[in-house]
Order: sequence, then C-alpha cells, then structure tokens
Amino acid sequence: MIKISLFFPAIFLILVVLNFSLNWDPYLMNFELILETPRWNAPFGYDDFGRDIFIRLINGFVSSFQIVILATLITFTLGTFLGCLAGFYGGYLDRFLLSVITIIQAFPGILLVIAVAAFLETSFLSILFALTVSSWIGFARIARSQTLSLKEADFVKAAVSMGSSKLRIIKKHIFPNILNAIFVELNFTIANLIIAEAGLSFLGLGVSAPFPSWGSMLRDSVDYLLVAPHYAVFVSFCIISMILSFNAIGAGLLNNENK
Repeated sequence: MIKISLFFPAIFLILVVLNFSLNWDPYLMNFELILETPRWNAPFGYDDFGRDIFIRLINGFVSSFQIVILATLITFTLGTFLGCLAGFYGGYLDRFLLSVITIIQAFPGILLVIAVAAFLETSFLSILFALTVSSWIGFARIARSQTLSLKEADFVKAAVSMGSSKLRIIKKHIFPNILNAIFVELNFTIANLIIAEAGLSFLGLGVSAPFPSWGSMLRDSVDYLLVAPHYAVFVSFCIISMILSFNAIGAGLLNNENK
C-alpha cells in the first residue's frame, strides 16, 4: 500500500529533475495554441495563454511544495517540541497548551488559514504563516499524549533516577519513541497543507502570477471548463492524486503501527 502510494510523488520528483536538467520554460507562450487539446509534444494540452500545461504543472509542483514542505517542517518541529514539553513537565505549561489548542480548534482550519492570509499582505512569509498557524496542533496533541504514556515507562524512570535532566530525557528517550506516531501525522499534514495552499492560490491569496501554482491554475481553468475541459481535468487530477497519495501513505503507516 505504501509503496504504491509513493508512486505518484516519485514520478513528480523525477519530472522536476528532468525539468531542471532540460530547462523547460513554463512561461513560453504560443497564441496559436491557446486551449489546444493534448498532443504528443504537449501531453496535457495548452492553457489560455498557449503555455504547456504539463510543464506548468511540474513547475507549480515546485513552487507549491516549497511552501508546503517548509510549513510541514515548521509545524512538525514546533508542535512536537511543545507537545513533548507539555506532556513531560505537566502543570501550568500543559494547561496553557491545552487552552491554546482549544481556542485554535474553535475555528474551522481552512477558514482560519484563509482569514489569516487575507489579513496579511500577500507574500511568501504570510502564506507560510497562514499555513502553519493551526497545522502544528496535530503534532502537539500526538506528542503530548505519547509523552504522557512514555514518561511512566521503566526506562524513563531509570533515566530520571540516574540524574538525567528532563530535556535530555525528552531528547534521548521520549522523542525517538514517538517518531512512528509523528510520521503518520506528518503525511496527513502534508495532504492537508496541499489542500490549504491550493485553496489560497485558488482564491488569489497564494503564489502571485505569473508564477505557476496548482491552485491558481485550477482557478484559471474554471473559466474554460466548457470549451477546454482538459485544462481543469489534468490540474484537478494532479491535486487529487497527490492528496490521496499522502493520505494513503499515512493510513498505511497507521495500520503498520497498530499491528
């Protein structure tokens, strides 16, 4: 299951390498080929400016995933660190973290992302902030719950009795033992961030033109759905396939962990 799910992301990574090697131009326009259907040298056809949709999707993958992967790394680091600290130290720190999580969870995730992005000036940093503002919660909750159970384990109590500091115990004993659960959440987070980033770009709050982005390409394709359906079909297929791939990877990891 996991190996099959890795196929689609792996294909795109290979295409990205080819793109940089062959220097495909996503901005090259040919007004004689506007909204032309797929052909042998353009397997996904052309968009409303006569640009190769296939090449723009590959470059859109790069620009979109730069934000998604960076946002995932930030939320992974922040959420896991706060969750481990709150779970191990407990007390006021734990109650404060739970209060923050409760407040943020009171808002629908995608609406909170859109509201933050709309409030800030459109830029790479503002998009990154909007995507990370609520995504760290999943990591924090899992890290906290896993830490609460692990801190009562014999090997942790042995480390405490030997005089190890709390931070050292978290680093050497707690963190390595919660990574499996964290990696499951990691894949689901990537899938959710792909949806959020594409949604922001679709609404004009993401990557600015003329830089390609899957969400902005999907927005542009909607205007030509009846006259050039191939445009929307191929863009939608890539977005959906990538989301399903990471969700399937997370589900596969979760099943392996529960066995």
